[in-house]
Amino acid sequence: MRLVFRHLPLWEIRGHESSRAAAALSEMAGEQGKFWPFVEAVHARSHQLDRPGYLELMSNLGFNSTNVEARLSDPQDAAVGRVLRDEELAERLGINQTPTFVLLVAGQQPISGNQRTLPRLLNSPVVQSKLAQAAQR
Repeated sequence: MRLVFRHLPLWEIRGHESSRAAAALSEMAGEQGKFWPFVEAVHARSHQLDRPGYLELMSNLGFNSTNVEARLSDPQDAAVGRVLRDEELAERLGINQTPTFVLLVAGQQPISGNQRTLPRLLNSPVVQSKLAQAAQR
């Protein structure tokens, strides 16, 4: 089993305007092995961060603010590109909320759900069968 994180910043929704920047920043942090420290720092805040707040967080993690800002403004930047590709993938899969979990089981159509339905998905007969097969190897 493998967990793969993909982004779906809902930047067009009021209150989430800086989510695309946050997603790209998390990718930049990940390039230096600091993806999860970035995510944990974001979630440790008691309030929604704006773009300057995210930049300050990056600075606190040891990133150069000027460099980070320049990268955010560059549509050709690798981190920005990964986020845009994730958005395109979500659109192709019909995903429009976060978090969404997609389970890919060999020979089956993708199964998706949210944090409330994930336990049911993981306990579904098809997933349990695959897990049992893997355990026997």
